[in-house]
Amino acid sequence: MSTGDFIPYYSYYVDPVLVLILGAICSIIPAIILIIGLYRMYQFVKPSLGDRRQNVIKAFFYTLIEEFIIHRNLSKCRPEWTRWILHQMVLWGMVILVGCTGFDAIVDHEDILLCGLANPYLKPIAEAMLPPYLHNVPLSAAIAACGRVMHTLADPVKILYNIGGILLVAGCIGLIVRRFVNKDARECVIAYDWYLLVLLTFVGVSGYVAEILRLIAYTYWKMGLTTIAAYFFYPGLVIYCAHLISVAILFLSIPFTKTAHVVYRFFALLWVRYRGIRATELVV
Repeated sequence: MSTGDFIPYYSYYVDPVLVLILGAICSIIPAIILIIGLYRMYQFVKPSLGDRRQNVIKAFFYTLIEEFIIHRNLSKCRPEWTRWILHQMVLWGMVILVGCTGFDAIVDHEDILLCGLANPYLKPIAEAMLPPYLHNVPLSAAIAACGRVMHTLADPVKILYNIGGILLVAGCIGLIVRRFVNKDARECVIAYDWYLLVLLTFVGVSGYVAEILRLIAYTYWKMGLTTIAAYFFYPGLVIYCAHLISVAILFLSIPFTKTAHVVYRFFALLWVRYRGIRATELVV
């Protein structure tokens, strides 16, 4: 394929059907590991839990709002209020991005499937996953589906994607700067603590760079300057692939990084709020 023949949609070259399947796998595996970890944690702390039973729905929403949404305890650290703000930016940036991705997978599933028919190299894979009545859609319809999968800047979902990305990148960069300028934070950090923060930063930055290069390429392509457009598009395609790989690594590593505390801490606080702590005798 020459530079003048390319289609300015990453989804034309990277089959969104395969991305969706691999994304599901990269989500299910860590979910299973976390469920097993939650069961083992419950068995470990069960002897320490009290016998009282509060309203489980009330306990759930109280824990969700106080400890997950607003992070009440972290916000009380007034000398470190900036840490709370940056932490919230990273958290809600991830929540928005994951939510938009899940929304896309559900609402745009037909466009995702149709897009796979546009690329002749990927068409056999897409046909194997599509019902027979969709095998003979016009090529123009399949390419149009690829464009809808990528979204325009004015699309509400794309707006949310960009808001989530801004929160994520700004929060991560702020936390990185804090670790360099705050003596206490710098002295408490080990190499392991950098892994998640650097990975999240790369996910956000690579996504934005890929998006900017694609939009520049698309603008030149609409002007008929396909050769110039290709010079922006293909580097962006490489970065887009690196972005997808980093997202897969991020999800697969969730049970083994600090991200896991979002799940374990929430359920630990929920159990304590629901059942309390058993009174014990101190032996001196």
